[in-house]
Amino acid sequence: MRHRPTSEIIQSLRATLRHIEENLALDANVSVLVELKRIILLRIDDLEATNATTQLDLLAEPLPRDNPIPDSPVLNASPSHLEARTAAR
Repeated sequence: MRHRPTSEIIQSLRATLRHIEENLALDANVSVLVELKRIILLRIDDLEATNATTQLDLLAEPLPRDNPIPDSPVLNASPSHLEARTAAR
């Protein structure tokens, strides 16, 4: 079984809700359908909240340092070295 993205699960749950509402029979047990809708909506809310939290966590993580900025001669130069270079111009 493959892992489905949260957005795909939410879309599926919303489609299920639409299907329930469109095919609601007049003789159906309304209390059961209301409870089913409530459970699905709570699950959608939970998934959206978890997804938002995960996205915030990803934004808060420090950037990977796999490709560090190469040393620059200007950044590594002492102030006196820079003054000598500027005076020589």
